[in-house]
Amino acid sequence: MTGWPRWRRADAPGALVQYVQPDWVARMLPGIPGRSAEPAFTRLQRIYDAFALLGIDYVDEPASSQPGVQTIRPPDQVLLRPGQGTCLDLAVTAAGACLHAGLHPLVVILDLAGSETASDAMPEVMSGRASHAVLVVWLGGDWAGRADPDYRRDDRFQRVVLTEAPGDIVSDLRAGIGQGGAFAALDITAAARRRTGRMQQADTAGPVTFAAALAAGAGMLTGGGWTWSTGVDVGLGWQAVDVLPTAGEPRVYPLAAPYEEPDDEDGPLASVRARNNIVPFQSRDELDALLDWAQAPDRQPGRIRIVIVHGVGGAGKTHLLAELTARLASAGWYAGFLRRDLPEASLDWLGTVVCPVAIAVDYAEAARADEIVAVARAVAARPGGPTCLLLGARAVSAWWDEDIRPTLTRDGHRFTTRPWQGGVELPDRHPSPTRVFRRALTAFAARRTAGPPPDRGLPDPPSQGEWTTLDLVMLAWLAARSTTDLPSTQEELYEEILGHEFRYWKDAYSARFGNRVPTVDVLRAAGAGVHLLAPTADRIDPVLAHTKVLDEDSRLRGELVEILRLLLPADPDDGAVSLRPDPVGDYLTLTTLAADADAFGSQDAPDGTPALVRHLKDANARERLRACITLARAADTAPDIAQRLTDLALDNIDGLWEPGLVLAAAQGDPFLRGLLRLAARPDSPLPLADLARSLPLGHATLRPLALLAAQRSQESDIPLSADEERTAARATSLNTLAIRQSEAGGRTEALATATQAVEIYRQLAEVNPGAFLPDLAMSLNNLAIMQSEAGLRAEALATATQAVERYRQLAVVDPGAFLPDLAASLNNLAAMQSEAGLRAEALATAIDAVELRRQLVEVDRGAFLPNLAMSLNNLAAMQ
Repeated sequence: MTGWPRWRRADAPGALVQYVQPDWVARMLPGIPGRSAEPAFTRLQRIYDAFALLGIDYVDEPASSQPGVQTIRPPDQVLLRPGQGTCLDLAVTAAGACLHAGLHPLVVILDLAGSETASDAMPEVMSGRASHAVLVVWLGGDWAGRADPDYRRDDRFQRVVLTEAPGDIVSDLRAGIGQGGAFAALDITAAARRRTGRMQQADTAGPVTFAAALAAGAGMLTGGGWTWSTGVDVGLGWQAVDVLPTAGEPRVYPLAAPYEEPDDEDGPLASVRARNNIVPFQSRDELDALLDWAQAPDRQPGRIRIVIVHGVGGAGKTHLLAELTARLASAGWYAGFLRRDLPEASLDWLGTVVCPVAIAVDYAEAARADEIVAVARAVAARPGGPTCLLLGARAVSAWWDEDIRPTLTRDGHRFTTRPWQGGVELPDRHPSPTRVFRRALTAFAARRTAGPPPDRGLPDPPSQGEWTTLDLVMLAWLAARSTTDLPSTQEELYEEILGHEFRYWKDAYSARFGNRVPTVDVLRAAGAGVHLLAPTADRIDPVLAHTKVLDEDSRLRGELVEILRLLLPADPDDGAVSLRPDPVGDYLTLTTLAADADAFGSQDAPDGTPALVRHLKDANARERLRACITLARAADTAPDIAQRLTDLALDNIDGLWEPGLVLAAAQGDPFLRGLLRLAARPDSPLPLADLARSLPLGHATLRPLALLAAQRSQESDIPLSADEERTAARATSLNTLAIRQSEAGGRTEALATATQAVEIYRQLAEVNPGAFLPDLAMSLNNLAIMQSEAGLRAEALATATQAVERYRQLAVVDPGAFLPDLAASLNNLAAMQSEAGLRAEALATAIDAVELRRQLVEVDRGAFLPNLAMSLNNLAAMQ
């Protein structure tokens, strides 16, 4: 869903009534009055006051809007999120509130006369000229689904569209509280805040009082440099059956706020998280560049702007994305972090948002390709200005190059990564480490003393070690607690921070339940399990049950569950509970689980199984995926340990290869190496034949696994005299292997394997053409491509010709099934004729391919238009 059609002021002004939504406005603004015996003027004032309390931002119509048409925001976008609107948006939404309250409204468009200006006016550009919308309300009676019989008895004015100012309205305006008059003209934009400048907060001038808004509206209708252009009598023209459908308020809004509210009782880990905004953002060039890029004029409307912000864990990616989206939100954008597992209705709503949108996706490499593609599809045709997709990741790798970018391109979604073709890489260290350390120290010291921060005598950060931005913040947290000897290595730093965190847990436990508290070893094991699986709050108890002491003491476990729910709030993006920031949680998880696993390889091994295996055996599908994400992420800093734990998990958990494959596709090792090891085992638990067929072609990261699966799934001992089904399976396996060999650069091997597959299919097709002629045609097409790649032009031309002949036979019998294949084989044949120097023949064949694909596009444009574009390019090259 891409929102409402735009209102055409000149062509269909009366259609404005279709945008008025009394039911939705009442649902989203429960404080407004309904129809009652209360005086109409009082009801109108209550509506205005309800709008003024919302903090709505008044925004201009974009200068790039097409003259004569205007996009109108649905009421939820005006009243709730993003909470902004033009003068027309506000007037239309307020008209809906009036109908609900039993008031008869009109929406009047005024044009600024000549070059005059009015001090109270906030003009917008409508239809190429400065215009403003005001709300006019009849106070002489009620509206009850239709106009009151006493409403404006003069038949000359019983029209929905009024192109001139009716005298009885202008002469009978109530310009102030306590005055008389049958009509009130209200500048409803006076209830909103006005933003000034690109990145400034709301202007302090608004909202103003109801009396001031009333006076401003009356002044506009009676002069002040404004002229009546178009009046739309909503009370006369509105009918429920004509109202435009709306996505309405989604159950889950797609974006979480850039920053969360910090708690005075936060522990060490919560205090140093980037999105709690305790430590103010330290300026850096990357933020300025990204702000300029996001707010640059939209020279390619309809193209999604995409940037990847990447760097090591702790480099400051999350804080940069949070600050960027917070500043854009302060400038009137709908901006924040994309929530996980969104319902379709939330994405539909996102596609209707009528303002610039900035969507930050943290941990984009963590199995989020499908989510990113889905959100790109949702906003592809969105109205209302630029759409920026901000992807945070530790590296630009297969998750982007082989999953997201090719999918967006193949689906025809228009996007641009300029000027950030390689992304924005954050250095491991902040360019101003001393300033980061001192600013963080000042912020933490102020929270501890509740007094003014010190302004001089601040120390420098430790000179030893290559500290990341996060490390500097954690060092500052320790320094603010009067720690005299700060850590000199990252390992020491993480251990000291974790020590403070566990003391924080113990203090909270003791305050709530007394002196019987878990030991540090138990807390480390519990924290490692929680961070590994990142469960939802209701799943913390079964996770802790895999810590031996807590398994045996259900009371202690229940108390600790309560403490962790209190101290580790669920992540706003996905509801997961874990030990953020991730570098610290990953360190705890790897060191704890590795030490536990090592114990099982010694002579003093305890009974049972390693904690990693225990956790994963009882984990649900979501938790298993999160565990794979945790191990893959931790491999950035401790690859050997992460690989060892990954192999242990894959060897002992049935089906873990499936989420592991998702991570292997996105990031490679450690799961790619682990899956290759499983595929090579004589008793491999992997479905090798299925993987050989289903792993995506052209995926460089998965290519070694696809080739190994194809090699291992061969049934080379099957004689050609075997039954038809087994022989066909042998041919299919060979064809798959040939494709994988070709992808891996083994052209000679691929050619031999493909030739063998064709020969088997020939024999099968001679006996049973109805069943195997399609397979023969397909294998011939593949063989022709491999012969061409090997430089065997004459052979490739002959084989491609045979493939086309077979597909022509098949298309005669079943055109719906085989015309697309015939078109593809014609395209290949044209290329091979061109390679052989047969230019006239190649041109004729290319024309046939284009014409055939034109026919297919008429049947299914979405499926075949990219193929037609490719054929047209080929034809153009041959011409």
